[in-house]
Amino acid sequence: MTYPECLLHLQRLERAGMRFGFERLRRALPWLAEPWLGETGWPRYIHVAGTNGKGSVARMIGAMLTAGGVRAGLFTSPVATTLCDTITIDGQAIGEDELAALVTRFADADLSAFETLTAVALTCFRNVDIAVLECGMGGRDDATNIIPPPLAAVLTPIALDHAAQLGGTLASIAAHKCGIIKPPCRVVTTPKQEPEVLEIIMETAAARRLPVEMPGEEAVDVPLLGDFQADNARLAMQAVRPYVTEVAMAAGLRGVTMPCRQELLGDVLLDGGHNPHAVAALARTVERLYPERRAALLLGMFADKDVAACAAMLTPLFHTVYCVTAPHERALPAEQLAALCGGTVREIDDVPAERPLVVAGSFSLCAYIRTYIHNCTGPVKTDNRQKPPVVG
Repeated sequence: MTYPECLLHLQRLERAGMRFGFERLRRALPWLAEPWLGETGWPRYIHVAGTNGKGSVARMIGAMLTAGGVRAGLFTSPVATTLCDTITIDGQAIGEDELAALVTRFADADLSAFETLTAVALTCFRNVDIAVLECGMGGRDDATNIIPPPLAAVLTPIALDHAAQLGGTLASIAAHKCGIIKPPCRVVTTPKQEPEVLEIIMETAAARRLPVEMPGEEAVDVPLLGDFQADNARLAMQAVRPYVTEVAMAAGLRGVTMPCRQELLGDVLLDGGHNPHAVAALARTVERLYPERRAALLLGMFADKDVAACAAMLTPLFHTVYCVTAPHERALPAEQLAALCGGTVREIDDVPAERPLVVAGSFSLCAYIRTYIHNCTGPVKTDNRQKPPVVG
C-alpha cells in the first residue's frame, strides 16, 4: 500500500467498529511471547490510562525520557496532527512509507483500525529502551494492554466518558482503567482523583500487593495552557523519576508540546476536550484569556458525548457560537448541536473570521482546523505567551 492507500484502509477498518479481545493481536505479534528475539532486548513499557490528561502525561513522560538519554517510543491517540505523529521515537514521527509498509504487513491479520496501529507501534518499538503507550479507551480490554507487565501503570484523572463501552458509573469506568495494573509494576496516580476512583485504584493495587505512588505539590513550570497541566506534569515526573534525573525532567517539560489540547495558534485556541471534566478546564482558561465574552466559539461534537452538559458550560462564555458537523462518522449533525446550544449552523469549511476564536468539542474538528490554519498561513507554531503563570 501507498500512504494514501494506507489511510483509506484504516478508514474502512474504523467504519467496521471497535473489537475487543487479544487473540488477533497475539497471532499478529507472536514475538510478544518471546522477548529474547529482540536485537537489543525486550523494550520496557510505561502504560498510561485515564479519562483526561493521559495524552498530555504520555507526551511529557516521553519528552522527559528522551531528555534523559533514554531511547523512548511514544504511541498516542487520537490523531491531533497527522497519523504519523501518533507513533514517535525520541520525538521523531514514523515516516509515511514506513507506516504504510507496516500497515500493509498487518492488512490480512483481521485487526481493527486501532489494533492495527497498536501492532505498528509495538513493532516500531521493539528496540527502544522504554515505550510509552497511551490507552485508546478504558484499559483492561484496550489493545495496548496486550503488553507484558509494564514498568509503571499511570492513571490520570478518571471521569465519566465512553459510558456505553465502559459502564455508566465512575466505579465501572475506574475498574476498566485499573486493568493496566499488572504486577510486578509501579502504580502511579494523582491525588486529584475522585474519592471513589481513588478507593478503587487503592483496592486494585492492594489486591496485587503493589504500593501506590502519588506526586506532591512541588512547583513546576510547563509551557502549556490549562491550569491542570501543572498536575499532569507532577504526575508525569513521578512516573519517570526512577529513570531520569531532575535536570532531564525539567528539560523535557520545557520542550513539550500538546497539539489540540488548549493549544494557542496566534489568536485561535484549539481544544479537543469532549467530556464535562475536560470542558470545565477549557472554560476556566477561556474566562482568563477572553473575559467578558470577547471570543467566538466554533463547536463540533460527537453524538455519543454529554453534549448538553458541555455546551451549557461553554456557550455562555462567547459572544457568538458557530456549530459545525465534526469530520467523523460519530459526529452530531450541526443542526442538532445548534438546537442544543443556540448556535448558528456553519459548514465546516466556512471558518468564522472573528478573532479571537476558540475551536472545541472534538479532536477531529481541532485537527481539521489546525490543518486549515496550516494551509492558509503556512506551518503552525504553538504560541502560549498568553499562558497564565503556573502556581506551584
